[in-house]
Amino acid sequence: TTGIATNNTLNVRNNIFYNSQTAGAQRYSVFSGATAARYLDINYNEYYTASGVNLGNIGATDRANLAAWQTGTGKDANSASLPLQFVSATDLHLLPANCNLNGLGTPITVPAITTDIDGDTRNIATPDMGADEYIYAPPAVLEPTAVTATAISQTQIDVAFTRNANLNNVLIV
Repeated sequence: TTGIATNNTLNVRNNIFYNSQTAGAQRYSVFSGATAARYLDINYNEYYTASGVNLGNIGATDRANLAAWQTGTGKDANSASLPLQFVSATDLHLLPANCNLNGLGTPITVPAITTDIDGDTRNIATPDMGADEYIYAPPAVLEPTAVTATAISQTQIDVAFTRNANLNNVLIV
């Protein structure tokens, strides 16, 4: 991006910048030689480095985390920095049950991006960040197999749960 000399030229939205590298001193998820002024828009992106000291570098300045990156770009208010899980090192589809990016993208209308990298239809209101539109599949939750309550006093009870076969935690609301 250092070759781009005109301000407000770059439009970078709905991308995943992920670095799982473990070698070397600097492991950025994003490195931009251009200054923030070159970006017309940079937002709705996922930035993550698994083991780096700095999340990114813009305009020759290291940025340690998402807040620092947002300060550096002056944008990226709707971007995220969340750990992701891919199918494998060669299949970069996200594992839907483990992904927090579902519906966090923004519609891109000019030019219209209506399908993903696989030809699947994009959600027109809340697309996913990244090249793949996926359907979030929440993990199955099973009820505990037994619940017992024992009075301790007039204002306290002791509740015991027998965990289910999946060993899910119990949430009391």
